[in-house]
Amino acid sequence: MLRRIRAPLRRPQRPRLLASRPHVPTIAVAGTEPGAGATTVAVELSAALSLKGRRVALTQVGGATAQTVRLALEADGSHARTGLRVAAGDRHADSDCVVLDLGSRRSITRADLALLVSPAGRATAAPAQLGAQHMHLIVNRDRALSPADDSGLLRVPEDLSVPAAQAAGEPVIVQFPRSRAALAFRRLADAVDPSHPGPWQDSSGVPPAG
Repeated sequence: MLRRIRAPLRRPQRPRLLASRPHVPTIAVAGTEPGAGATTVAVELSAALSLKGRRVALTQVGGATAQTVRLALEADGSHARTGLRVAAGDRHADSDCVVLDLGSRRSITRADLALLVSPAGRATAAPAQLGAQHMHLIVNRDRALSPADDSGLLRVPEDLSVPAAQAAGEPVIVQFPRSRAALAFRRLADAVDPSHPGPWQDSSGVPPAG
C-alpha cells in the first residue's frame, strides 16, 4: 500500500501531495462503520505530518473539540507538542494541508487522498465509496505481527498504548514513540509525505516517551 500511495504523488504531471502550491491539499479519513478508528488515524496522521514540519489543519465534520480528538489543546486550538491545529470550517488558508476527519460519513466529493479505515476482520468495504481519485484501505486494531502484510494493506496493530496516550491527551506517536502503533502511523506519514523526513528518522530526534 505504501508504494501505491507514493506512486500517484510521483507522476510528473501531478505535484506531490504536500508540494507548495495555491491549492491546499485535503486528506479525507473515513471509517467503514462507527468506532472504526477514523478519528484516531486522522489525529495521528496530522500529528506525524506536523512533526515533519508541515502546517496541518485537522478538521472534523460537525466541528472538532478537544474531547472529540482526545488531545490537550491550547486556547487557539493548537497542540503544543506537535504544532498541529484543530481548525473549524475553512480556517486553513495558511496550512500546507488539511486532514478531514469524516468519522463514519463517507460522502465527500473533493479530496486529494482518501483513507478508508476498517476494523480488523471486517476489511471488506469498497474504497470507491469515497469520491477521491486516490483511495487506500487501512486495517485498524489488527493483531498481525507486522504493520504491513503481503496484500499491501497498512495495518495498525491493536496496541494498548493508543488508549493510554489518548487518556493523557497526546498522540501515541509522541507519548509512546516506540510502540507498534506509533510505527504504523509513522509509516503512513512517510508514505503520504516522503519528501520531508520526520524526527523519528534520527534516533536523537525521537520524542521522549511518557
